[in-house]
Amino acid sequence: MNPNTCILFFSNTANHEARSKQYDSSLNRWQNQTIASSLIRRSLSLIKQSQLPYYMIDESKQVGSTFGQRLCSAIDHVFTVSDYEHIIILGNDCLDLTLSEITQSAALLAQGNQVIGLTQCDGAYLIGINRAHYTRRGLESIGWQTDALVSDLMAYFSSTAVQLEDKIELNHLSRLAHLATTVLCQCIARLLSHVRATLSVASRILLHHIYQVQIPILRGPPQVI
Repeated sequence: MNPNTCILFFSNTANHEARSKQYDSSLNRWQNQTIASSLIRRSLSLIKQSQLPYYMIDESKQVGSTFGQRLCSAIDHVFTVSDYEHIIILGNDCLDLTLSEITQSAALLAQGNQVIGLTQCDGAYLIGINRAHYTRRGLESIGWQTDALVSDLMAYFSSTAVQLEDKIELNHLSRLAHLATTVLCQCIARLLSHVRATLSVASRILLHHIYQVQIPILRGPPQVI
């Protein structure tokens, strides 16, 4: 693996995600947080499997009032405290992200490319940048979390970026319906494998959304995960 590449895991904590996202209107706060926690655990597992060094920047370490400011401050921090020339930026909500995309991105960055992975709902699940090409002003001014995100990203990277296969962004359980059956089963299996017994409630909810059958949800007291 390229020694000049690291990963920036730009993710809020599960508690913060549960306050800012609602994966389904039927979920209570604890169930919502359990799903967020499982997504974060799965992303971290992939990052560790890549054997690349990584920095995790959650809301307690983010600086800025806008998403662009917070992201660029995190990038600046990594470039300042390290000698890495390439950064792979990942979030926590791409359910069908695999180790292959991470290793492919590292190889592309080592060849002088930049990398972008877009989601099917006009977001980005992976961004690979080189220190030599990075400009804070340009990246910060992108219309993050708006309909202009994709066009702004493509304009920022111009011809220097290799685009990966589009993926599914899981910001609501209804997005599961967009995954092909085989991929969906693989993704759910990976997701559930990274969660302890507390996901028993959330897993029933996920299965209900997949198969549209009523699966009894046994409510119990929250447990520490």
